[in-house]
Amino acid sequence: MKKILSLIVLLLSGTFLLAQNEHQRNNKAPQQVQESFKKDHPDANNAHWAKSNGKYHASYTHDKRQTDSYYDDKGNNVYTRTQWDKKSLPADYNKTIRSKYHTNNYKVAKIERPNDNPLFELQLNVGKKTRTVYTDEQGNQVKFKK
Repeated sequence: MKKILSLIVLLLSGTFLLAQNEHQRNNKAPQQVQESFKKDHPDANNAHWAKSNGKYHASYTHDKRQTDSYYDDKGNNVYTRTQWDKKSLPADYNKTIRSKYHTNNYKVAKIERPNDNPLFELQLNVGKKTRTVYTDEQGNQVKFKK
């Protein structure tokens, strides 16, 4: 009986280790994507890669801010999302958000897209609910397709 239990534990451990190795291999971005990323973000070190919704996603820290860059299969940058500080927002932005959404309780991230204006992603806390809103630099709500 002990041999059977030992064998089951050994088989489960091996299966778990194989699954982890497979997961790690799938998290690597293709060479073309990694080269584009290095060109766009030469100072970014220790990026962790994943793929979701057909995009390769590099997660890393830049200037002490959590940053996520998204690339398509060809290595084209789709957008970069960086945690932002409210103090770094454009003048009167907070006032506009407070008047439109009746809260000053929110987290903000800046989204930069090639050949397009930057956006801000707001995680608004209104009462007990959290709501995500995308705005332009003036605080006007805009649509954003990830």
